[in-house]
Amino acid sequence: MTFSQRLQNLRKKSGMTQEVLAEQLNITRQTISKWERGESTPDFEYLIQISDLFQVTTDYLLKGELPQDEQPASLDRAATVLTGKQTSHALSLLGGCLFLGGLITNIVLLVLSVFYDMNWTGNIGRHIVRADGLMGFLLWKNVVWLFALMCLAIVIGFLLLIFPFVKPHIHKKNQK
Repeated sequence: MTFSQRLQNLRKKSGMTQEVLAEQLNITRQTISKWERGESTPDFEYLIQISDLFQVTTDYLLKGELPQDEQPASLDRAATVLTGKQTSHALSLLGGCLFLGGLITNIVLLVLSVFYDMNWTGNIGRHIVRADGLMGFLLWKNVVWLFALMCLAIVIGFLLLIFPFVKPHIHKKNQK
């Protein structure tokens, strides 16, 4: 990749037009256009300004060399594409967190229901309902929604945990 291509890539990835870059460097748009077409190259002063503007080294601009631990700050890190293995690992981690979080929360609710042995009596629609144990505690504290949400988290977490192991088998079936 040449200097002209690197300059054009940096400009586009940062969302700048040639006009905006020219204004930032206090030069004409035509000069930027010539640099990007490879018809001319900037003076040393402009190279330094460009490297500061896009937060890259002059070595990167001139030779295309990036230090191992450095990426251009102008590139959107959120747009980095994860490999399949990284995605599977991230899904497993998320699944584990959801599964454990839901499980621990529901166990805490269960333990609390044992300590606060509640009998709840109330109306649900036109019916008088009596509940005790876990359901009595959940209705008494009005946290049935939390229990249900954590059950859903457990199911989703479990599915995300097993997905990386099931995915190859699904892929094989779809290829047949």
